[in-house]
Amino acid sequence: MEATRDPEFLPHDGPLREDVHRLGAMVGRMLAEQGGEGFFQRVEQVRTASIRRRREGRAVDDLAESLAGLQAEEAEALARAFAAYFQAVNTAERVHRIRRRRDYQRESGAAQPESLLAVLQRLKAQGVSADELLQWLYKLKVEPVFTAHPTEAIRRSLLEKEQAIVRALVDNFDPTRTPQERKEDDDRIFTALSAGWQTAEASPIRPSVQDEHHHVGFYLANPIYRIVPAFYELLADALQEVYGVAVPLPRLLSFATWVGGDMDGNPNVGAETIANSLATQRAHVLEHYIADVDGLARQLSQTDDRVPFDAALLKRLADYRQQFPRAAATIRPRHADMPYRCLLTLIGARLEATLDDGN
Repeated sequence: MEATRDPEFLPHDGPLREDVHRLGAMVGRMLAEQGGEGFFQRVEQVRTASIRRRREGRAVDDLAESLAGLQAEEAEALARAFAAYFQAVNTAERVHRIRRRRDYQRESGAAQPESLLAVLQRLKAQGVSADELLQWLYKLKVEPVFTAHPTEAIRRSLLEKEQAIVRALVDNFDPTRTPQERKEDDDRIFTALSAGWQTAEASPIRPSVQDEHHHVGFYLANPIYRIVPAFYELLADALQEVYGVAVPLPRLLSFATWVGGDMDGNPNVGAETIANSLATQRAHVLEHYIADVDGLARQLSQTDDRVPFDAALLKRLADYRQQFPRAAATIRPRHADMPYRCLLTLIGARLEATLDDGN
């Protein structure tokens, strides 16, 4: 019986096996807690029959027998239970890709297969020169488009629970975490699994244009905002390492969306929804800029009695003081000897004014 619980793993995927078993055990415990021990045993019966049919070539009759006599409500609960298992395995696999990438960076002298560095190394080995590569880069444009009717209409709250599970698994990479910290990780995962089970995947109400926009905004304002700068940094580093060139990169990657502007057959879409969507997307970016500038201002605390400052920076600071006198008046006297911090505070004020200019 126990052997049938082990999926097939490659030799270097030991940590993935551990995560799959860890999440699988939590899903099983959650199903028993939420649906009762009888429900959990029914799930185990079907799961075991499915594994044996695949591994041992058992007749499909064994599996069919384990599914016989199910009412519609029972069948739905059973399907959701297996979806929870599959989602847990998929999450573990995505986290393992993060782990493998870190392993390559830490332990291997070779580039990870399919990485930007590996691609550029292969191009150079095939005789592609730096000039030719740069010519193609300046012609390249990649623009993924979010549709107005996303096929993955999962509630944002469920996406956030999935993120909580991923963060807990990534935290587990740290071998110095204490037993108490690992228990807290498990508690976070189990809470997310339980709350996810108790939440419908989609609302019974047809999504509005605003709902669609919030769904797309989850990706635009969170992972994409963080990933795009990292992509350009990785590409710049790879160009420097492989070809020894450091040049300003063109805008290779941008994103578009039909949300709020798809007037094909949707009577609720018009000029107002287009304007609202553009304004909301603009606000998302500006809010992130403001938060980043605020963090940078706290980090760049250098004082003018310890380091010299470029004259151009000091002139820009003086210009900003004139343009934003109210914001300049809010700078604390004890920060007056920190030109970077003062300038960034005023840049934040300019971004705030830009954010509010439509109000």
